[in-house]
Amino acid sequence: MEDLGHGLRWGIGLSSALANCFLSSAGLTLQRYSALKETAEKESAQNVSTETSSHDEPLQGKRCRRCRFQFLGTRYQRLWWLGVFLYVVAAAPDVLSYMLIPQVVCCAVACFRVVVVTVMSCFFLGERLNKWQTLGMLACTIGTLLCVSFGPIHVHGADIKSCFGQPQVRIYLIIAGSLLVFLLALDHLDTFSSRCVLGVKVRTFTLPLCTGLGYAGSKVFNTEIGFMSVPHNIFTEPAWLLMAIAVALLGLLDLFLNLRGVRLMAVSVFVPVAFVWTISLQYFQSVALFSELEGLDAVHISLSIAGACLSLCGAIALQLPTKSAEQDDKQREGSVVGLDLPDRCSPHQDHKSSALLEAS
Repeated sequence: MEDLGHGLRWGIGLSSALANCFLSSAGLTLQRYSALKETAEKESAQNVSTETSSHDEPLQGKRCRRCRFQFLGTRYQRLWWLGVFLYVVAAAPDVLSYMLIPQVVCCAVACFRVVVVTVMSCFFLGERLNKWQTLGMLACTIGTLLCVSFGPIHVHGADIKSCFGQPQVRIYLIIAGSLLVFLLALDHLDTFSSRCVLGVKVRTFTLPLCTGLGYAGSKVFNTEIGFMSVPHNIFTEPAWLLMAIAVALLGLLDLFLNLRGVRLMAVSVFVPVAFVWTISLQYFQSVALFSELEGLDAVHISLSIAGACLSLCGAIALQLPTKSAEQDDKQREGSVVGLDLPDRCSPHQDHKSSALLEAS
């Protein structure tokens, strides 16, 4: 990766970020579509069964209707799993993009992903936008264009390596890692002892911050590994292998925290708060740790920062809970979590699935 030209790195990196954006958005939309369709079919089947008397309907007709319902359920489960597959596949170009282009640009594209999900939801799921969501889409799109047009195009491998060896990066990783471990232990206190019950307000702070720290920390190693040559023997030179393991483990931790967040918190709270922590920490890393804005003139720096802030604000506006979403969150308490199959999910599975995208 280090031997690629600046133009080629930029082209491949930006294409990978956009590929992750559209693949993950398509995967999420398929999950939401399958969950909504199966829920509608279940409600329709239940209505028909209540209207039809069990004494008047022949046994053969009951079996036919049951077989038809099982077939529909299987078909929508396959669609749902296809959506999960696309979402998992989208992780590969995401890792590649952080290896090739600055984090500022990757964060802007991550914010734009929320716009893509919203547009797909409008076209394929029939969802409608309110005034604030429309303004959020516009702000996020303009901010992303500003970051891509005026932000840093490339970073030098020597600069990244020198930055990674600086004391401030090590101090940041030690503090962030220690805080992550402490917050994880605090968040799991009720698991170790039934006497320790974590308050809702405390968990509203700890769980989204854990999610942000885990994901942002993985991108520190993700960026560094892009400028390292793969050694001939990874056991005699284990630095590359250790960083790859760190990226993989933190990625799995991010998935676990997202699933835990949608189970224990209202999605309308967890998704925006975790998203803000994640993007804010990545912006901090890009500027304070990797000095990605160095070498740009004052105009480009101002427009790049303005674009980053605009993208973040627009993405947050798109995720603001509506009245119906708040009612859904109240009704979903005690429901089954996360990546359950559509035949076991509630009618609000689309809200729960969205956390896997927006928070990561």
